[in-house]
Amino acid sequence: MSWPEGNIMICRTDAIGDVVLTLPLSGYLKKSMPDKKVFFLGRTYTKPIIESCKNVDEFLNWDEIQHKEEKEIISLWGKWNIGIVLFVFRIKTYPDWQKKQKLPTESEQPTDGFIGCIAITCLFFPEENLIYMKRS
Repeated sequence: MSWPEGNIMICRTDAIGDVVLTLPLSGYLKKSMPDKKVFFLGRTYTKPIIESCKNVDEFLNWDEIQHKEEKEIISLWGKWNIGIVLFVFRIKTYPDWQKKQKLPTESEQPTDGFIGCIAITCLFFPEENLIYMKRS
């Protein structure tokens, strides 16, 4: 499999136990793609756990990022050279601007086991660079 250029961002902004269960994914990614940096997008309260993981190069704080303007977020993604985004959770609702951006609703998702995404990040990445982890 050929991977897109750029670094990897794992998105997991929910419960701390789910974050802990997602951390081994960073080890797999580092082993599979040692030339790429692994960023982990999480909540403030998960920062100490995420930063203690040797396979995560940098913690990105969703609690700080989500309040920034779209232009600033786009600039940050470029700064971090994010090329692959992994969404490892299900989101049941999107922010109000989801309608404005014409993002898909849950009923319009392409597959039945679709895990979802942080809506704001979907605005800035080509669909082929987004990887959705399905529940087993």
